[in-house]
Amino acid sequence: GRPQDLVINELTQSKGVILVDYGSTWREHRRFDLMTLKNFGLGKKSMEDRIHEELKHTIKILDQSAGETLSPQVMFHNVASNVICKVLFGTR
Repeated sequence: GRPQDLVINELTQSKGVILVDYGSTWREHRRFDLMTLKNFGLGKKSMEDRIHEELKHTIKILDQSAGETLSPQVMFHNVASNVICKVLFGTR
């Protein structure tokens, strides 16, 4: 199943995604989150360029690691982390 997250369990009162209250507080948080993400480039060409840049780097690592054992979980975690760092700090 899905890994348990203490913060999510606290926010949803352990009700999960389906039974949680999607009332006015949830809508306010969602609106704030989406606005913040858009300010950081979500849905814009610049965000797509950052993701493509990171994927090119990952493909290069895969090519260099041919025949070696890699952890896809770690690799894709690094991809996501590097994109986030690029957005927040301007560098991977």
